Amino acid sequence: MKTKLAIVVLLATSGLMTGCATPHVVQAVKTTDSSMTCTQINSELADADRFRSDAQKEKGMTGTNVAAVIFFWPAMIGTYSNANEAIAAADSRKIHLTSLSAQKKCGDTSSESDTFSTKAARNEKNLTELKALFDKGVLTKSEYDAKRAKMISAM
Repeated sequence: MKTKLAIVVLLATSGLMTGCATPHVVQAVKTTDSSMTCTQINSELADADRFRSDAQKEKGMTGTNVAAVIFFWPAMIGTYSNANEAIAAADSRKIHLTSLSAQKKCGDTSSESDTFSTKAARNEKNLTELKALFDKGVLTKSEYDAKRAKMISAM
């Protein structure tokens, strides 16, 4: 009888923990990325921004989070952990897509509407985001170096 009760409690606990961890974790690189058009890349960038924003909101004071703290605080740990993973994945996806956009010269037009200073600021931001991912441990040293070299060569 005690064994059955322990199993039920264990299943309920794991169900509660996974049920509370709601942010969507995106894949940083998808197999179809290289065949995307510039419009599709921009759409995917907007999606990555939305996923990051949604994950950031999950770390705030929501009704689910308050209930988790009151009734089952380990679920809160699961939610925060999942939110952090979702934020890092969205950041990594954005860097990948930005690099892909640069390779395809999506921002370049014959009218040169994008000034040199705007491009420089965007490149600096992308490199800073890449470094932040490396510092957080999301990227290994070799991944960081490869992506950095790729971004610099595309400038």
